[in-house]
Amino acid sequence: MTPQDGGPALDGGDDAGAPDGGSDAAIDAPVSPPDLLIACMTPPSVVGMGDDVAVEYEVLNLGSESARDFVVRLVAPAGSRLGMGGAPATLAEERVLLLSGGGSRMGTLRFVVPARIANGDSPMDCLVDADDAVPESDETNNADRKLLTATGRAALSVEGTIPASLTEGLRLDFTITNSGPVTSPEVQWQFNGEIGGSAFTMDGCETNVDCPILGPGQTARVRPYAAIPTGGGTGTATFAAGSAIVSRSGVTYVP
Repeated sequence: MTPQDGGPALDGGDDAGAPDGGSDAAIDAPVSPPDLLIACMTPPSVVGMGDDVAVEYEVLNLGSESARDFVVRLVAPAGSRLGMGGAPATLAEERVLLLSGGGSRMGTLRFVVPARIANGDSPMDCLVDADDAVPESDETNNADRKLLTATGRAALSVEGTIPASLTEGLRLDFTITNSGPVTSPEVQWQFNGEIGGSAFTMDGCETNVDCPILGPGQTARVRPYAAIPTGGGTGTATFAAGSAIVSRSGVTYVP
């Protein structure tokens, strides 16, 4: 029996165990520098000054090399009511000694709400490697901005007396107090008069230079100027700071 071509004899059998381009050779995994990424949770709302805040965060190292000795920091940016007005302010921070490549770390940054917080939303930034201690492949994922919401209200009150007679140029004396848990930014105050149904403004604040900013428990002294309309007369005078009002009727206006 004549064997068919290619039947019993298989060409290439002797090469079956030979390595094929390194299938049995070790392959080194690619090495990449550290790449830190941070994500923060939005904290619950607060009422105002003195409340405790806990901001949970997670840091990932997307690189293959370890990141060593870096800082995770919570910062109030410039202009935030959590900050110091024109400059950023550190609210809390933690130091991380080592985060291996591909690893993650969870933590909590805690702080107490300062007196300068105002009602509404205040931005804050979670920063990883805040001091740029780690050479990274990507620096653009080192920050995560969140908002802290304060639900409290400033509670303004006014102390002072309007005399029975007002003369041109007389200066009155009032004290405005904020007894609420949050800062009252730029308290709008105004000294108004009314004679025979005609209202007029004698004095008031127009800019943040004239309008006081009152933190919880703070007071401001205001001395409005009496500007009497020609002819004078008898009517009502009112000093108002926000929703706080001191008023008197039967006031005699002497030009």
